[in-house]
Amino acid sequence: QKQMGSFFPEEVNYYNCISVPNRKGNELIFRLIRIGAVLGQFGLAIESFVMHSPPWTALIFFTIWGVYISFFAFLFMTISSFLPDETDRQKKIHKVSYVLFEVAWTSQCVITIFFWLVLIWSFLHLFAISPGLSVYIVETHSYSMIFLSFDFCMNNMIFTTKHIFFALIPPIFYMIVSMTLSYGFNIIAYPILTWKDWLSPVLAVILLSLFLFGFFLGRYIGNKKQKKDEAGSLLGGVQQLQLPFYLSSYQPYIFSKKKNKKK
Repeated sequence: QKQMGSFFPEEVNYYNCISVPNRKGNELIFRLIRIGAVLGQFGLAIESFVMHSPPWTALIFFTIWGVYISFFAFLFMTISSFLPDETDRQKKIHKVSYVLFEVAWTSQCVITIFFWLVLIWSFLHLFAISPGLSVYIVETHSYSMIFLSFDFCMNNMIFTTKHIFFALIPPIFYMIVSMTLSYGFNIIAYPILTWKDWLSPVLAVILLSLFLFGFFLGRYIGNKKQKKDEAGSLLGGVQQLQLPFYLSSYQPYIFSKKKNKKK
């Protein structure tokens, strides 16, 4: 329990962060987006096996790992959005959802950035040759990030620095698997990551740096959102104050401006 507490600070309300829409969010839309994302991610997971022969070869690509990470993230997040925060089991589900969002966001940041800035040039010829394959490639490198971004706009996530460890587990484990496949079976997923030249270790360091960037980008966005929501809540509370009639003419300009707009 002490180890769990060290990774999950008590001052963080995991239920509010991951399971409840922010003050501008609609609960029904919030849940529908998550249900749609779960179904979409499940479809992508099935499609990834159909598009590869034999099917297991899909798993040599980190992009497909990202699809499965995002699927489980949205699955737990959807369950979380329907659960209260009463029992220990429910609290654990909210914490797992919280971490999975951090991991999925970080992984999809790297997948999206790396593909659209680096790998896209080697796939351009496929867009004219095979439209079906092109759609699949675009889906697997865009869909998850789009829905994670929509969800991030509506939830109250604040990335916890102690969870960097969780976000780095998938890339480190993938690099070990990739190295094993390269040396043991001569299976190479990405031509620029062969593990047989000096470029591969350098690229590995760059990729891990990108994962750190993705995590801290999420932390930056979450903190900005929190400050904005707190400022909005404070402003909303001030607007609800009832002023005496003899002070009503001294209301701040921003309030009188809103009244004029309504007229």
